[in-house]
Amino acid sequence: MKSKDILIIGLVMLATNSIVAMGAEPAPARVTFDNRITHLNVRVRELVNLESFCVAQDGKTWPLFYDRSTTPFDIPAGYSFVVTDIVANPFCIGSPDPNARWFFLLEGPKARRFVVQFRGESTKHYALGGGLAYTSDNVPAIRMIGPGTGLSAGNIDIQILGYFVKGNAIPPDGSRF
Repeated sequence: MKSKDILIIGLVMLATNSIVAMGAEPAPARVTFDNRITHLNVRVRELVNLESFCVAQDGKTWPLFYDRSTTPFDIPAGYSFVVTDIVANPFCIGSPDPNARWFFLLEGPKARRFVVQFRGESTKHYALGGGLAYTSDNVPAIRMIGPGTGLSAGNIDIQILGYFVKGNAIPPDGSRF
């Protein structure tokens, strides 16, 4: 076959395919989920971002919310939530004193807590290498240590990153298996 013949065959195939494509119905749109695995060995769609909405230093327990929404965070029965990162941002209202002292707890009602205490005005990021697991009956919240302690210096925004896993984590009451 000569190159002229190959060119003609190619043009005929292109014309045929174009005519078929013009008369074809468009493919229906499909919603797909990202199934890639992250460095945490979980899928992208299983990662969760929680926010506290600028909590005050009043000694109260403050709930966490999904992605800066008004939907309170909860853990479905039969699942656990693994905290991987805690980010503390003292800039939610104005500029804090560079000598400010911050103290808060990430804790569930049945124990299992992470204590954060630092000085200054910079955002702090705590990356937990192994994670901290909470179950549906031990949903974590933020508790600021209140006035009179000299430790908390105002309002602070807390961000929690983590993921869900099917199954219950070991309970904080000491029973293991």
